[in-house]
Amino acid sequence: MRNKLEQLQLNNLFPFVDSIIMILWPRFKSLLDVQMGTVRSANASALISEGCEKYPHHVTRRYAELTASLIQLRNAASAEMLDHSLNFMRSEIDSLMIRMSHCFKNFLRQHIFIINQVDAIITTYVDRSLPADCQTFFHQKLESEINIFVEEELVERFGPIVKFVQQFEDMSDKPGAGTGAGAGAGAGGVCKIPLSTAAPLVQGFASSWKKGIESINLDVMGSFHNMKTGMEILKRTLTQLLLYYTRFLDAVKKHCAESGTLSRDMVNIPSIIAEIKKYSRTF
Repeated sequence: MRNKLEQLQLNNLFPFVDSIIMILWPRFKSLLDVQMGTVRSANASALISEGCEKYPHHVTRRYAELTASLIQLRNAASAEMLDHSLNFMRSEIDSLMIRMSHCFKNFLRQHIFIINQVDAIITTYVDRSLPADCQTFFHQKLESEINIFVEEELVERFGPIVKFVQQFEDMSDKPGAGTGAGAGAGAGGVCKIPLSTAAPLVQGFASSWKKGIESINLDVMGSFHNMKTGMEILKRTLTQLLLYYTRFLDAVKKHCAESGTLSRDMVNIPSIIAEIKKYSRTF
């Protein structure tokens, strides 16, 4: 407003405008505090309905629109006061999203809910061309939630392979470790994988991997309202699956003395990549 008055050569109105701002700001802040008090005291379970984890909640949309408008109106004079309120609002909505997510008993659905809410906020901010620093918190939160979802989705569909790789690699990092994940420490502390452990994993994957990839595709593409985000999550999930299986094969071939007897049951990497490309064209 000061810039506009200066352009109109009405500098003598500066004191009047300043006094109006001093009167209005405390009232405006009290309205924001009341709004956030309502968010803080909200009954999370009452806001949840069946299937709502797959879409942006109306509370999230209202928060995104309100804060986007406030950020657009922000200027150097109001920055300090407004930033304090914006940080407070962000903290409260983040807390509410977490409380609401806990209303879902299924761990994956909890993270699906948060991903959809955070993604909706980011989309609103991007559509309004807001500065990148206003989006940093939500981008970091989205990244963290997606990473958790990817791991949990793979455990859901390919649990034996994922858990074996994690436990085997953890044990391999500990010289002289005992047994774990069906593997034992051989001469010099090198982990050995018995055939009785490797065979069921290799054969189990060979019999179910295509169905597992199809199920991942259905899970992911049916869980996220933003198609672009859904495709990115699908790509990352399938990429992580490929990495886990590559590490699994590497471990078996190097540390299972009888791995040659399993070679005909091992799914080759090009076959998996070809199957993945049916679902993720950007892979």
